[in-house]
Amino acid sequence: MKLSRKQLGHIGEKEALKLLLNKGYKLIEKNFRCPLGEVDLIMKEGDELVFIEVRSRTCRAFGEAFETVNLKKQNKLYKLGEYYLQFNGLEDVLCRFDVVSLLLTPGGEIKEGEHIENAFGM
Repeated sequence: MKLSRKQLGHIGEKEALKLLLNKGYKLIEKNFRCPLGEVDLIMKEGDELVFIEVRSRTCRAFGEAFETVNLKKQNKLYKLGEYYLQFNGLEDVLCRFDVVSLLLTPGGEIKEGEHIENAFGM
């Protein structure tokens, strides 16, 4: 059975969260929404606040999942990060932007996963 985009995204976020928790990250927020959009995961690693974009695909026909985090998406994530920091009074906190790129089977099982730390900076 082929997964819908929504199902694929949900499975990807769940698997990314497991991966990062196993690496010692601490979950702060999941699916943070604001007027500017949504951040998939906000986690803490040591003293750094990490904004994480999760991308999932079932094939590589159109490239790797992480390649969809283009400059436009990076700018949006940066603005979302700024909003989150200001909204929570965290202007002096160290932060970075990571991407978790997953390749799943059509049924939703992980074939490959890649965590790209500090995937882009602003």
